[in-house]
Amino acid sequence: ASHKIGDFLLCFDEADFDYTVFEVELMVNSTKEIPAAEAKILAFATQHGISAARPPRGKLVEYIFRTNPVHYRKLVASGVVQ
Repeated sequence: ASHKIGDFLLCFDEADFDYTVFEVELMVNSTKEIPAAEAKILAFATQHGISAARPPRGKLVEYIFRTNPVHYRKLVASGVVQ
């Protein structure tokens, strides 16, 4: 599900293995705009009490984490995932 607030798109990205990631998105026209967009997203999150203590795992990485911990640890050790 997604909702728009101003220029921000708020998305609840759900996987079929009981995992949901909440994302705040802001579209940019060029890579030069990314730092400013990131700052706006962090300000939006702060204003709305949204915490990002650690970046969430994406759906695929979370699936590997849950179903194949040995492979997950190897991905972390090789620097492929955080």
